[in-house]
Amino acid sequence: MSGSLYERVLGARYADLHPRVRDYFAQPAGTSVRFDGVFDVAGCTVPPLRPVFAALAGEEMFFPEYGQGVPFSVVNRSSVDETGAPCLAAERILRFGNRTRRFTDLCRLGADGLLLDLVGRHRVLRTGLRLSVTAAGAMRLASTTAWVGPPDSLAAGGPSSTHAPRAVPGLRVPRVLAAGAYTEQGFDDVTGRFTIQTRVVQPLLGTVFVYAGSFDPEPLPAT
Repeated sequence: MSGSLYERVLGARYADLHPRVRDYFAQPAGTSVRFDGVFDVAGCTVPPLRPVFAALAGEEMFFPEYGQGVPFSVVNRSSVDETGAPCLAAERILRFGNRTRRFTDLCRLGADGLLLDLVGRHRVLRTGLRLSVTAAGAMRLASTTAWVGPPDSLAAGGPSSTHAPRAVPGLRVPRVLAAGAYTEQGFDDVTGRFTIQTRVVQPLLGTVFVYAGSFDPEPLPAT
C-alpha cells in the first residue's frame, strides 16, 4: 500500500480504480503538478444565485459565471500534515475570457479515517466525503455533512496550513439548506484523457453549480 490519502480511505477498494486514476490519486508527498483541460460546462446554473456566488468568489469557493468550452488548469500539491498523514491541496483555475476564477480546497484525513474536504481560501466550508469506485473504475466522491467554521487563519495557522482541525469545529448546516457535492473522476481509454464531472445540488433548488469536462493525461510542472 502506497499510503496515499485516497488509498487510506478506500482500503482494498483502491485496487478497483482504473490504473490511470490510481496513479493520479497516488501523487507523492512534497510534489506539485499541473494538468490542463477544458470544461464542457462550468459555473453557476441558477441566475438568482449569481450575486451570492460573486460575493464568495474572493474566497475561491464558488463564482457567478457560467460558460461552455472553458479552459482550465488544476494544480495539485501533495504534502503531509502535522501527524505525518497525507493531504492534497487542489487549485482549479478557470478562464472565462478576460476573467479568471479559482476554486480551491484541501483534502485530508478526518476523524475516524474519513475524508475531510476544506473548501475555499480560508477553509471556511468543511464537508465530509464518502468515497466509492464505479464499475468503470472511476473515483466517486459524495459529500455527507457540511459545517461552516472560523477561517483557518484564526483556527489553524493560516489559509495555507495543513493543520486544519480534524474535529471540524463550527456550525453544522441543516440538511434542508445544505448543498450536496458529487464528483466523479475517471479515465477515458478511447480519448486517452481524464474525465471529471462535479455537481453541487441544493435540495430546494436542484443543481446550482457544475463543472464537467476532460483534461490531458500527462502532468506538467507546477510553479
